[in-house]
Amino acid sequence: MKTIMIQDNVYKDLSAVKGDKSFSELFEEMLENVRDSKPYKIALLKTIFGTMSEEEAEQAERRIKKLRQNMKVRV
Repeated sequence: MKTIMIQDNVYKDLSAVKGDKSFSELFEEMLENVRDSKPYKIALLKTIFGTMSEEEAEQAERRIKKLRQNMKVRV
């Protein structure tokens, strides 16, 4: 568990939005959309493969996608 600091006005707005949910649940819901976004995936690829340009990351993402499509399940 980590502690984060936010401005009072941001806390007030988030409190109004979250309803009965915990802040963790609220943030998790907000991040679900971000995790599916292209910028998030590119940033993730950069951490896995080291520092890449955006073009390099996109190429790597295409190669990975192609490899996954070509994989066969062995029983």
